[in-house]
Amino acid sequence: MSDEHAVESPPHEAVTGPEATAPRAPAPQPSTPRAPALEPPAPRPRRRGPGAFTLLVLPGLVTLSTVAGFLALTGGFPDDGSAEGRPSGTY
Repeated sequence: MSDEHAVESPPHEAVTGPEATAPRAPAPQPSTPRAPALEPPAPRPRRRGPGAFTLLVLPGLVTLSTVAGFLALTGGFPDDGSAEGRPSGTY
């Protein structure tokens, strides 16, 4: 077998001195039993639906900014030349 795809483990620290030979004490067990299960949290109040800002103002702002961006990028309304000779504001 080759060690080509083997993964090396990081080197472990060598423990020297009295800590190396002293046996480890087991972890202390709690003398009291676990606390009883906590009571379930209080029910949350019912969530309200979307407000007027979400339903009316945001779609209007998105539409307005989209139209303004389009007109700014394209240079405004197309000028077809049919308005020549007429004062502005008349049809």
